[in-house]
Amino acid sequence: MTVNVFIQNRKNSKLRSKFNEKTLEFLKEEELLSAATYQYGFIPGTIGEDGDCLDAWLISDTDFKVGTQVSCRILGMLEMIEEYQGEKEEDVKVFVCPEDEDYQLTETVVTEIKQYTLSIFRKFPEVTVTFGDFLPAEKAIEFIRKGQK
Repeated sequence: MTVNVFIQNRKNSKLRSKFNEKTLEFLKEEELLSAATYQYGFIPGTIGEDGDCLDAWLISDTDFKVGTQVSCRILGMLEMIEEYQGEKEEDVKVFVCPEDEDYQLTETVVTEIKQYTLSIFRKFPEVTVTFGDFLPAEKAIEFIRKGQK
């Protein structure tokens, strides 16, 4: 299974672009506390527990332009929970690579993304982030299929 990932921010950039997830219209740009080592975006046509499209980390040496869609192969997913004022919300992160790249995900990459995520949430001390398991591609595919609109 492949999915299209819409790129919101480039690797090694502190800028995150916000888009309307339905129309893909650019809304605004904001500066993050630190630069992401990998590209980040979402999977159009899906919906997660938080009401937004499913989030995706694009693992690649290629630096894709913000606002483009990349056809990707699914590598797995990281369970993540955000807790705010006693309310817990699942916010799973899907890991992908361009479908024409033969990328094998390493524990180092998952750890880097966890550390980056925690660094972003330092700006929001009222939110607690916890990570669950990293699940294989088969489980991520099941999850994506459930989230397709």
